[in-house]
Amino acid sequence: PVDDRFGRDAVRRTSWISVLAGASAGISYGAHGLWPWHRTGQAYGPMHYGLPLDWREALALDSGEDLARLGRFISHLPWWDIAPAPGLAADPPGAILATATAGPGRILAYVQGNAQVTLPRLGPDARAEWHDPLPGATHAATLAPGSQPPRVVAPFRAGDAVLVLHGV
Repeated sequence: PVDDRFGRDAVRRTSWISVLAGASAGISYGAHGLWPWHRTGQAYGPMHYGLPLDWREALALDSGEDLARLGRFISHLPWWDIAPAPGLAADPPGAILATATAGPGRILAYVQGNAQVTLPRLGPDARAEWHDPLPGATHAATLAPGSQPPRVVAPFRAGDAVLVLHGV
């Protein structure tokens, strides 16, 4: 049978885009199989997308941890003030999937791939950092050598990252 479930990357991407789009009331993640406590071999009503996973398998999906890291990251920000913001420029175009403000003077940008992001005019105390949503680690962003206007480059794998600009 064909498995049409959304993969880990799609769940993480959709969740970050939703939060940065202003889902300040929160989002939910239902690893189908967990919420109905489904057991392998158990019948399940009419489905358009296949039987749910066994609840024990659904509980162990990596996407649950990805969303827990997203929650921890956002909880350290004024999440109630997150609002969509005009996009930043990136190379390649379209690499930035969502941008938002998170309180005064802070911009978040969810970036796909190894993009270079052009920085807006920054204040004297401004700083930029990259958040890697897979391990949940944050790294200082460094300017691309000789870039004019100033640009930062995602310093890790060619997946997704969150650029956090403070003091803009």
